[in-house]
Amino acid sequence: MKRWQEPKVKPGELKVQYGKVKASNSPDICYCRGEGTLRADVRLLDNVFSNLYDELEKRGYDLTTLKFSIYKK
Repeated sequence: MKRWQEPKVKPGELKVQYGKVKASNSPDICYCRGEGTLRADVRLLDNVFSNLYDELEKRGYDLTTLKFSIYKK
């Protein structure tokens, strides 16, 4: 059984990845932001990705392998 950890982020990075945050006992999709990014940007990712997750699951994809990362210029 895999031991999930909290995803690590660098300054200026937004990351979406399956993992576990410290406040939770069960793993789930995590939205993380590095120093210099906005909470509003994380909410934008949540809005965009939430419909995508549902569709990918319906098509038989394993969301535990999902990783998305982007850096500020």
